[in-house]
Amino acid sequence: MNICIIGGGLTSLALAKNLINKKINVHLYYENKLKGLSSSRTIGISRNNLEFFKKEICDISKKILWKIKKIEIYTEKLKNENLLKFENSNKDLFYMVKNDDLYETLLSKISKNKFFKKNIIKKSSFYEDLIKKDRHDLIINCDSNNFLSKKYFAKKINKDYNNLAYTTILKHKKIENDIATQIFTKNGPIAHLTCVILPLIPPHLKKSGAVPSHQ
Repeated sequence: MNICIIGGGLTSLALAKNLINKKINVHLYYENKLKGLSSSRTIGISRNNLEFFKKEICDISKKILWKIKKIEIYTEKLKNENLLKFENSNKDLFYMVKNDDLYETLLSKISKNKFFKKNIIKKSSFYEDLIKKDRHDLIINCDSNNFLSKKYFAKKINKDYNNLAYTTILKHKKIENDIATQIFTKNGPIAHLTCVILPLIPPHLKKSGAVPSHQ
């Protein structure tokens, strides 16, 4: 069986690895050179999904995973009062992993596999030829911006929520912190995900004391 996957993102690589594990021939086509993703982006993976990923796709090193055992929810008005707390005895709730670390892990595991081939899309006629020549048993499109997506999946509803998020990863001395915290403010939520901090705290919130003191 020959399967064609279009796209060079995490979804494409994870799907390719899953199919390769089943000894299915995979031809991956992508428009730009395969390279690591932005180092400031992260993914949250639940414990069950991580177990599925390890079983069906590939193992993920503990070195690139940040575990979260507890989630605490606060609001700007109540400040230090914890509204909700999620935890499950001594089990991890979910994990954070950097996009680029997971990307490189997948790419290294499939690149030299005999069931895997990758090719750069160079001609604009590639997509029409792909359909006409019918070389594959199944074509899976994982790129939302290519010719096929725009031609066959162009009808969609666009909404502008007028939102902006900032993400960053801070390097610091090693500490034991497995609690994720989210604070709801009038300007939007601020999430602290173990070593990962999402959106930046506005200066006026720092001065007003809206952020709980233990943060």
